[in-house]
Amino acid sequence: MTMEVIKNGATTIVKPPVTEKHMSRAVVTGAIGNVMEWYDFGIYGYFAPVISTLFFPSVDPMISLLATFAVFGCGFIIRPVGGFIFGHYGDKLGRKHVLSLTMIMMGFSTFLIGVLPTYASIGVASTAILTICRLLQGFSAGGEWIGSTSFIVEYAKKNNRGFIGSWQMFSVGIGLLCGSGMGALVSNLLSPEALHSWGWRLPFLFGIIIAIVGYYMRTQIEETPRFKEVKTTNTTSKSPIIETLKKYPKATLICLGFTINWTVSYYVAFNYLPTYVAKMVKFPLADTMLSNTIGLVLFLILVPLCGALSDRIGRKPILLASCAGFALFTYPLFILLNQATFTSILIAQLIFAVLEALFSGPGAAALAELFPTKIRYSALSVGYNMGVVIFGGMAPFICTFLIMETKNLMSPSYYVILGAVISLICISFMRETFKEDLQ
Repeated sequence: MTMEVIKNGATTIVKPPVTEKHMSRAVVTGAIGNVMEWYDFGIYGYFAPVISTLFFPSVDPMISLLATFAVFGCGFIIRPVGGFIFGHYGDKLGRKHVLSLTMIMMGFSTFLIGVLPTYASIGVASTAILTICRLLQGFSAGGEWIGSTSFIVEYAKKNNRGFIGSWQMFSVGIGLLCGSGMGALVSNLLSPEALHSWGWRLPFLFGIIIAIVGYYMRTQIEETPRFKEVKTTNTTSKSPIIETLKKYPKATLICLGFTINWTVSYYVAFNYLPTYVAKMVKFPLADTMLSNTIGLVLFLILVPLCGALSDRIGRKPILLASCAGFALFTYPLFILLNQATFTSILIAQLIFAVLEALFSGPGAAALAELFPTKIRYSALSVGYNMGVVIFGGMAPFICTFLIMETKNLMSPSYYVILGAVISLICISFMRETFKEDLQ
């Protein structure tokens, strides 16, 4: 077997090359946690109209929905805390051990929501426990996406990092697709009465299976080659967070700004729109979920293609095209959504899927390339998680609040446009890195 020799001062590391089999296993193992995370986020968002009536009863349905999205968003408030803690240990001890822990934590909290008594049974205690479950999910998610991004990209080669990294977002789409598909299946098979009585619990209970499989897979995989180099040469950072803030402030700010369009557009396009169309446009929930599912399928097809394209022409052109697209087309797409026909809604969601794929394809690789391996987990946890908690996680709440205050069904589009413009400016200052070795 051909061996690659890496010299670092007096230390010589001899390591076997990463085979296609190793890389495939790494992609699947790293990605399965995102399937779990976004499956949960997806079903919570898709069943928000049901959850709002069961856990937040109110005379005003908008108040109930707003409270539901507030609890959804509270999971993001603690996300940076999870990112700091998991990021620190991920950079000190390794990626795989931390990712095994986040897998179990997410699965357990999702399962708890599925068995939680409603407000009618235990009153306000149900709301409190639901909030705790969301906090647990947010805490674990703070270390999951960043850790799995680092894990997958660190297994890739220079000429395919965009393509390999794109499977990170492919797995996010799979998670949402599973949630959307499960929501559509349950909504179509059960009567509205059965759905509100017990059917909504089934998707949450099913999540524990994904968690158990993912945990087993992660305990069986090897650590990333890049991190093993850092560990072997004893060049791990003593304090990754402090080193990030001292030595990479510009990259951290770019990472935060980069994340704004990504997280706002993603949560609005694939998580909030089913509720928006069902509640605001008054379109049947089952048809809304079907349209969203079709949009997700197109997204899944395009993401690896966009990632591979970024390995040929660079990350920035594709990222900037996505931001420009969201800035220019979001308002017209919301007009299309409000036409309230299945065709108009489907066309809008398909265009959103294309714009989102353009960003998500090169996105993971572009972020990972901002920082060196010894601090990557922690550094991305700072910039990415802060962007998510401030702008993305609260997107459904903010969109609902904007409509309630302005009485304007178009107001959510302004929020998406603002995020796209901010990210476009930040990305324009990024250095192109697709031809460089991973630090």
